[in-house]
Amino acid sequence: MLSGDGGSGVDGIETVPPPPVVSDPELSVLVDRVESAVAELAEQASASWTNADRRAVIQRMETLTRSVTAYSYTWLNELIAQHGLDVYPGSVPSSVAWMLRITPRAAGARVRLAAELGDRTALSGEVLPPLLPHTAAALRAGLLDAKHVQMIREFFKHLPASVDPQTRDLAEQQLVGYASTRLPDDFAPLVAHLDSILNPDGDYGTRTRTGSPSHANDAMRSSISVSRVPTGCRKEASASTPDYAPTSRLCSRKLRNRE
Repeated sequence: MLSGDGGSGVDGIETVPPPPVVSDPELSVLVDRVESAVAELAEQASASWTNADRRAVIQRMETLTRSVTAYSYTWLNELIAQHGLDVYPGSVPSSVAWMLRITPRAAGARVRLAAELGDRTALSGEVLPPLLPHTAAALRAGLLDAKHVQMIREFFKHLPASVDPQTRDLAEQQLVGYASTRLPDDFAPLVAHLDSILNPDGDYGTRTRTGSPSHANDAMRSSISVSRVPTGCRKEASASTPDYAPTSRLCSRKLRNRE
């Protein structure tokens, strides 16, 4: 409760902004249901829960949080495109910072995420899919952590422009498949390995390029049993390294593109 006024609020905070009004009746009811469900869950006597239920609730709420955040990227893109932030002062990041009461830096990061992971609208009004559609779909399903997303975005940031769209799409599918079932620390070497196939002369995870494979890529290659194949593509021994087996499709495509 607010100090001294007997109203509802948060202890120690003199003024709590009222919740924004949703004018669409059906949408308002839906949002109210979500908020009510969260409030009802918070009021449960968790001390009586079993540990199995605690684990289940924590995991499912984590999935739900990721999912809602992912869908909010599309809402933010629409808000920007339709000048819905003009009611706030300053640039787009500054406006988002005002709206969500976060730092401009955090707001800028969210705007960039929305640009890649949210649906977009063309000038014609056509709805366009996210720039990273497979990553966006997995995030909306609550399968990815922010660190997974960061590594996937970094991978494509350093991928050469010469890599064709079909190969990029296949690479994203494989990365999302890996990330959906692995911890970020276990996902990182798989990202580096895929980068060593598609970008053998680049340095994944660094800001500079030296024209030669990075030490990380060299270590990754040396740890994999390989057989002789045409230059520029390595064939992994899938029996000993099953995680890398799907990359053979990328190798095949890479070779076809050179013919």
